Amino acid sequence: MVDVSVIIPVYNRQETLLEALDSLFWQRSFEASTEVRRSDVANEPNNVAEERRVIDVEAIIVDDGSAEPAVLPEPFCRMDNVRLIRKTNGGASSARNAGMAAARGRFIAFLDSDDLFAADKLHRVVAVLDKNPSAGFLFSDLSRFERMGPVQQDEPGKLKPRLKYMEKTNSDFYPSVRKLCDELTAVDEQTYLIPGRMLFHTLAAGYPVFPSTLVVRRTITTAIKPWLEGRRLSEDLDYVLRLCRVTHGLYVDAPLSYLGRGEDNVSGDALKSAEADIEVLELMDASRRNSEQVNVDRRRSQILPGALQFRYMRLGYSYHAAGRFHEAARAYAKAFHYGLRSEDDGAGKRNLKILANAARSELRSWLD
Repeated sequence: MVDVSVIIPVYNRQETLLEALDSLFWQRSFEASTEVRRSDVANEPNNVAEERRVIDVEAIIVDDGSAEPAVLPEPFCRMDNVRLIRKTNGGASSARNAGMAAARGRFIAFLDSDDLFAADKLHRVVAVLDKNPSAGFLFSDLSRFERMGPVQQDEPGKLKPRLKYMEKTNSDFYPSVRKLCDELTAVDEQTYLIPGRMLFHTLAAGYPVFPSTLVVRRTITTAIKPWLEGRRLSEDLDYVLRLCRVTHGLYVDAPLSYLGRGEDNVSGDALKSAEADIEVLELMDASRRNSEQVNVDRRRSQILPGALQFRYMRLGYSYHAAGRFHEAARAYAKAFHYGLRSEDDGAGKRNLKILANAARSELRSWLD
């Protein structure tokens, strides 16, 4: 049985597809190196040999209507466990949904075509998910990189990409998930089981989870709606928050994925991303208020007003820094509104006076 199905949406990025596939199929535990690893494992203790068992991986590349149709590069075009699906353009979420429909693995991982997997990622996530059946999904820390020149390829499957990696990771910039893990006991090396409600709160408040860090148990994907189609931003926030409503998550505090910093990376516009995140949260909040769902789901969603207050405050600061004082005033006013609705009698209420003064200041700046 296939252990992991890796879904790779592609849209006009043929040049980076080779690197993405190479990072996937030259994993330390991938079957392409079976003979070498079997000889290594034979000399190891039983518990270590079990940890290093070979995993069965398939890659599903979904060409989302590229101007020039994607093709499978050598040697991957000759592999039975690499499939290419072509479809009309519908966006990354549509491509992920098409890939998931064709997936056969126990777990489903996502890899954007300009990103890379760490050499031990798939082995680690399969092992930890198997040990923690109560967790329906896993995400990890990440690092970013820039391409400094063309890829050198001495032979198929032996890439020498010229990459410059950033030293700081995602959780260095957004430490909230690490603070959350400080309250928990590690279930494995650098791995924490986070209850869905706690994780929902952390993500809603601003910790970003990127698709290339996400691995989902296949049985869980049938319990929620698929990726939200028709959006270019924040579809990942929507999907992971819905996962948190039905299951718990595992967090690996190590960069198991590397995100490319391309010029056409839509997440590069921080203000647009912040606005899109808020739109997702407001849609969930509206759904909560009009919903007759079971009590546990309603309780989990009660944190949304407080999260929206915080998000709008931060958006107001960003607008102010950009000299967009009218938008800043409106953002502070919205934060004030959600502060009044928030069920948090602590920080949310204490911010109301600050917000009122900030909104008045922004309006004066705009009128001047």
